[in-house]
Amino acid sequence: MKKEILVLYDKDQSYIEKMQHFFMQKDIQPFRICVYTKKEALDNLLKEESVKILIAAESVYETWMETVLVPFCFLLTETGQITETKLKHVDKYQSMNCIWGIILNVCAMDQEFKIAKSALGKRGKCISFYSPEHRVLQTSSSICMSRLLGEKGKTLYINLEPNSGLNYLFTRSAQNDLMDLLYFYECNKEKMFLKLDAMSWKEDSFYMLPSVRYCKDFEGVDGTVWLGFLEEILQYGKFEYVVLDLSDAVHGLLDILEESDMIIHLKRPEREMSQIDIVKERQYQDTIMREEESSILKKEITITFPAMDTAPGMLCSTGNENRLMKVLKTQVLEKQEWY
Repeated sequence: MKKEILVLYDKDQSYIEKMQHFFMQKDIQPFRICVYTKKEALDNLLKEESVKILIAAESVYETWMETVLVPFCFLLTETGQITETKLKHVDKYQSMNCIWGIILNVCAMDQEFKIAKSALGKRGKCISFYSPEHRVLQTSSSICMSRLLGEKGKTLYINLEPNSGLNYLFTRSAQNDLMDLLYFYECNKEKMFLKLDAMSWKEDSFYMLPSVRYCKDFEGVDGTVWLGFLEEILQYGKFEYVVLDLSDAVHGLLDILEESDMIIHLKRPEREMSQIDIVKERQYQDTIMREEESSILKKEITITFPAMDTAPGMLCSTGNENRLMKVLKTQVLEKQEWY
């Protein structure tokens, strides 16, 4: 399939070439990226080729850009003095990753934009964290695991709690939530990975997706939809590891655990468990045992964490983070042949 043309136009050749290099390193690359610093050369291209996207610096803005036959025109603003324009304003001094995300979002919403789907690699490994108990450092541990795996290969962390609070912690995820990506899976699957690349961001050594914002939206998702959605991400091949932070609110929880490559089951030391914690664990084990063909127990690794000095903060901190990562590395990862 022929690639769409994306034009970068700026007098600052150093900046525009850095942007071109950054864009070309992306895993999804639906564009042929052309760089221009002179209008005459750009005019020739516009006469001979069909350009899909034009990204022009404020310093080269001219009124002809208002009527040029290019579906999507962006203005990289510097001073904010140009206001009377139809061009979409994009802050030039934000990260290039944010600018790339804006472009992919536009492409994802364009009905006419086509992208050839191609596998980027082999199916990723799915590592799921689930415990019937609460307050067992599950989110902290799954994020620590993502950091460890991120040092070995590309890793994506997905939180599947209805009220995780992560969208308040990470403000860069404010514009979208996981349900937006799920919508593309159900209604426009060929654009799903454009949206995934636009929404995800790198946090330390791993990538994250925004979590669910409204728990009511979460309740309506069928288990088969979650399974298909997660399998699509695993088959995508961009991520060697996908870490799932699961909860009881996920429909089809046992099916997701069944399809996982590894399950991390966190527990408190027995002396610290309340009676309700004990019976929750018992019911969970009974439920699994009733599934005659289940492979969950074979994939499950149970970890009993030592008590922490203080409750670790998100993405963990100092001594507590080191203790969590040491346990995960020695009790889980170093025992795996693939690590």
